Parts: sequence; structure tokens; C-alpha cells
Amino acid sequence: MDTPQSGVSRLSRRQFKLRVATGLTGVAIASSFLTSPERPADAAIPQRYRIADVGTLRTDGEGTSTALGINANGFVVGVADADGGTRVGFRWDQAGGRLNFRTNSVTLGGSHSTGWGINDGLQIAGEANTADVPSQFSHAFFFGPGMVDLNGQGPFNGGQNSRAVAINNSGIACGAAQIQGGQFRPFRYSSSTGVQALPTLGGGGRANAINAAGRIVGLADVPNGTHAAIWSGPSEPTSFIILTFTRSVLSEAFGINDAGLVVGARKVSGAWGAYLFRPTTNRASPLATLSGTRESWAFDINNRSQVVGMAQARSATTRRAVIWEGNRVVDLNSRLPNNSGWRLIRAVALNDAGQIVGEGIRLGRLRGFVLTPQ
Repeated sequence: MDTPQSGVSRLSRRQFKLRVATGLTGVAIASSFLTSPERPADAAIPQRYRIADVGTLRTDGEGTSTALGINANGFVVGVADADGGTRVGFRWDQAGGRLNFRTNSVTLGGSHSTGWGINDGLQIAGEANTADVPSQFSHAFFFGPGMVDLNGQGPFNGGQNSRAVAINNSGIACGAAQIQGGQFRPFRYSSSTGVQALPTLGGGGRANAINAAGRIVGLADVPNGTHAAIWSGPSEPTSFIILTFTRSVLSEAFGINDAGLVVGARKVSGAWGAYLFRPTTNRASPLATLSGTRESWAFDINNRSQVVGMAQARSATTRRAVIWEGNRVVDLNSRLPNNSGWRLIRAVALNDAGQIVGEGIRLGRLRGFVLTPQ
């Protein structure tokens, strides 16, 4: 039986393989993965963070919220409970507070919406329902200036659902849209090109993040499972990479920085483990495991190569928001002010200033948070 090193996942000493599918030809190239734990960043983890509650959109201040995206200037988007039992997207910043999507023209006419990503120009990628569409169905939207309903555009005509989840400073967004038959496919959008389907191996997929060059990461179905995928930028030859891990039929890429470093999670022996992939070397490695936990997910990486995500033992009640730096992983709860009243459960995104957004429990309710290094 393997004996894992202190603070390092049991998976850290297993060999992985990489399959690269270029263009639509499906050419496979084998490559070895690193077998040592990754050192993702040089910047030191702050000893303390200041925490802010993004609140809700209910007039009584009650209810739940989640912070999902943050730009370089600390503007945050997410979703929160609103009056009338609805869930509505918002934009938040420390100085201006919350901006309700529904009352500030970030709406497609329906009662529900979510803000997933925001760039430095305050353009927003998200999803919303229309007045004639039930709340369980959403249309991807692009805001800035004005609202653009992306659902049914281009190759996705006929689908009921779509979602735009990320946007870069060039105004290129990405997400997933449903096609006839119910399958979801990844897409890229810009005002000049409209909605464009991203290539897959014939199955479904979704896009989760985009960097400054327009490279997109997410997942795609393959014959033996569902795996992390990387799509080239719009100015590059059309291609995509499928990452396959030995003994794993499930993996996903959640974040990419401007250097092309990719983070995500893969499932091996029934447990999810966070990884970092370097496309310049076609190598990846597992990220360190938080002591006392069994699983981890890496959701975002900034241009300082700091990585944020979540770790848990065997149940959702043990979830902890974490940050990786160097060969360390740190529970962000240990960096909060004393008696903060919070239990941080998921760190979703961060900017280059080290500000982190996600969700946690405060006063018994799920609330979105913003951490700012002190």
C-alpha cells in the first residue's frame, strides 16, 4: 500500500498520461505527467484577509447569495435571493454596494438571472430567463452596453437552455448551449463573430473559463468518459486538447491564466483531486491535499499563479475554501479575523490583486463573500 507524503495526495506518485486531439482529426499523442506535487505560485499567501458579505437583494436583508466572478478592480458578480421568491443576478463593489440586475436593465424580461463573469470594462456574462420562458430554463446573455440574448444563435437554434460563464477584456465570452435533442455544446461569443460552436469529438461539452488570448477550458465527452478540454484562441489555428488521466474517466478544467496554466479536478478511485496542467510541457501534476480531507477541486488561477478552490473529507458538510501557493495548501478559514462568524466552503474566483470570491456560511445561511488581502 502506498504511504502518502505529508500534505500530499495519495495520487501524487501515480503516473498519468495525456491525450492531445488537434483540430477535428483526433490525432493522439502520449506524454508523461509529472509525479511530484505542484508548486503553483511564488507569491506568499496573505496571513490575514478582510472579509465582506455581498448580502442579498431582499428588502429585509435575509436569504442567500453566491459570489461567482471578480474583475481586476474588485467588481463582483453573482446571484442572490430577491423579493418574491426569485433569484436575481447582481453586481457588487465595496464603494457602490449591490446593483440589482432586474432593476438596472441587466434582464431579458424574466424573474431569474445570474452573473457568472465580469471583465474590467464591466461587461458581464451570465444567464437569465425571459418573460415567456419558465424559470428552470435560462438564456445565455452578454451585457455591455445593452443586453444580447445568445440563446438559439448560430448553430444552437432550437435549444431551450444556455449559459455564458466567463468573459475576457476583449469582450469574448464562453459557455454552453443546448442543441436539439438536449445535448449541451461549448461555445465562444463576440460581438463581431456572434455565437460560434467550439469543436468536440462528436459529443457534448461545456466551456468554463477564458484567458486574455481567448483560450478556453472546460470539458468534452469522449468515447471512454468525460474529460478536461482546452480550446485554442480565435487568432490561433482551430484546435483543442483533451486531457485524459490514467484510471480516470472523469475530469474537468475550471480555470486558465494568461500564461496558459490550467487548473481543474479529476476523479480517480472514487475521489476528486485538484491538478495543474502546463501546456508548454504537456505535463500536469496533482495539487497538495489539505490535511484531514480526501477530495479537492481547483476552480481558478490568477496571473501570479495563485490557485483557489475547495477541499472536503467525505461529505459536503466538511467543505473548506482553500488556496494553493508553492507546495502548500491553506484553509482560508485560518486566515479570517478572529470571531468572524464565517465558515468559508468554496473559493470560486480570484483576481491578480489576490481578492477572492466564493460562498460560505454566515449566521446559518449561505452567503457570497469577498476576501481582500490585508
